[in-house]
Amino acid sequence: MALERIDPFNQEDRFCLDHLLRYEWVRPLVDEMRVLDVACGLGFGTTLLAHANASAVVGVDLDADCIGQCRDWWTHLRVEFKEGRIEELGSLELDPFNRVVCFETLEHVEDPLKALQSIRSVMQTDGLLIGSVPGETDWAEVNEYHLQFFNPARLEALLGKVFRNIKLFRQRYHLGSLIEELEDKGGEVMRKETFSGPRIDFGRSPGWADTYVFMASNGPLPDVDPVQLGLSRQAWLYYAEGADNANREIQRVHDRYRKLFSQHGDLKRRFTNVLGWGKYFHEKATGKIPEQEFLETIENAKGKREGDLKAELDALQRENDKLKKQLQQSAGDGRSDNESKRTAFLESLNPSGSEPK
Repeated sequence: MALERIDPFNQEDRFCLDHLLRYEWVRPLVDEMRVLDVACGLGFGTTLLAHANASAVVGVDLDADCIGQCRDWWTHLRVEFKEGRIEELGSLELDPFNRVVCFETLEHVEDPLKALQSIRSVMQTDGLLIGSVPGETDWAEVNEYHLQFFNPARLEALLGKVFRNIKLFRQRYHLGSLIEELEDKGGEVMRKETFSGPRIDFGRSPGWADTYVFMASNGPLPDVDPVQLGLSRQAWLYYAEGADNANREIQRVHDRYRKLFSQHGDLKRRFTNVLGWGKYFHEKATGKIPEQEFLETIENAKGKREGDLKAELDALQRENDKLKKQLQQSAGDGRSDNESKRTAFLESLNPSGSEPK
């Protein structure tokens, strides 16, 4: 599996909101259950499930540094973190689980069937797998970490090779609006609502999904609340800002290429005029027919422009790498801020302040 981390304590965006809502959605299903969180990442979801009264939760991830971070951050008495690969869960010698959570993982592995068979090997006979994969919107994006792409038909066919009973759910990101009591402070990171009020849609809702959430088991599937809504003001602001920046960059590149094409158009018009009045004399004077000379001019101009654009792209890449490095350094310097966010997160899960049992 390639590494792609969700860290809501460092950067809250729409993907963090989607991920947190999936864990919230699962919480009613883990009461008094042994739970395995596959590809647990930074462990916030693993800890959330432990606070949902699971009897034991094991978080597994292939990244040793990540598992070390989880052990430093989370000390719940019913949580354990282990290093391991999704394809080799049986080698961890774990007792069978009632529930396995596997969010946004199958798209990262070379053999999703082998990964599912590995998961099945550590489940009880009637154990339940709750997972998710990116939907069709993922197809339109360039993501170096994703090796697999799913639609409902492919996902059902894959799950059907391992489990008898399957149910799919669709998750999509929406801009939401909330009216609440003035005294209701609400969570700044995320608040979860069961959606029971009126739904207001403008236009036809698309049939595709941002994410497909699924349940799979060889036993009966449980009933769940199929519609829940996660609201986050910060996630929307971050996403909107990113979209604006992307649109501005697209427009900038479009304008440059339009200028380049107009230059080519001018060369082609000159080429046509030469054909009209001086083809013979031009060849006499230069030793080349007009078609040859002006096509060479066009190709030279195109090659130079492409070289200039490539040089600029390389410069932008270097600047981007520099900014990433600065961001990583600032994230390291901002540990105290992350610590306060994690503390608030734990307090929201355990408002009484009592120690977990």
